[in-house]
Formats: sequence, C-alpha cells, structure tokens
Amino acid sequence: MVKQSQETEEYIAKKYYEHLALAESNYEAAWKILQERYDNLRLQFTTQTEMTEFNANHAKIMVKQSQETEEYIAKKYYEHLALAESNYEAAGKYFRNDMTT
Repeated sequence: MVKQSQETEEYIAKKYYEHLALAESNYEAAWKILQERYDNLRLQFTTQTEMTEFNANHAKIMVKQSQETEEYIAKKYYEHLALAESNYEAAGKYFRNDMTT
C-alpha cells in the first residue's frame, strides 16, 4: 500500500510540475502548487478515508485467504493422516500374514 501511494504521489507530482522548467524563477510557483495540494484539508480527509477503506477491505481479504489456507492445510493433514493409518494397518496385516505362514 505504501509503495502504491508513493507511486501515485510521484505521478501526481509529475503532473503538477511537468510544465515548470527547473529554474530558480519557478520556485515560488512550485511552492504555491505544493501548498495548494498538501494544505487542502478536504483532499487530506478524502485521501485518508480512501486509504482506511482500502486497508479495511485488504484486511478482510487477507483474513479470508488465511482462513481458506488454514482449512486447506487441515484438510490435507487429515487426508495424509488417514492414508498413513491405512498404510499402517495394511502393513500390519502383511506382516501378521507373513509371520503365520
């Protein structure tokens, strides 16, 4: 999420500043653009709300995937346990029959 936000901010910064030449004379204009962008309380609130919603949705997805993974591992464990028990029983029968003959 942080990387995505940084990439988004870099894109926005390029969009805002690409028309300005890199020169001392453009410092004031660039500073004004920065202030308009980052002193904007409405934008800050909206961005924070969107990030919170994204994080909440992402957390729900992660919990669901974790539960599915846990269920899958438990299922496979019991399948292998049943297979091991049946192999153990088959081996026991084999050795009992082998000893009696």
